[in-house]
Amino acid sequence: MDNHVALYRRMLLIYPARFRRAYGEAMTQLFADLLADQRQSGQPLGIFRL
Repeated sequence: MDNHVALYRRMLLIYPARFRRAYGEAMTQLFADLLADQRQSGQPLGIFRL
């Protein structure tokens, strides 16, 4: 697992447990997909927009 995605998962602990159970996996997958898109775009600082 990517370090950025692992950090994002830890940040989700701020959300209420009910919210994390309902949306946590989808939010993490979306973040990972957006991260991959930014890496493929060739803009090294694009990750900061996420």
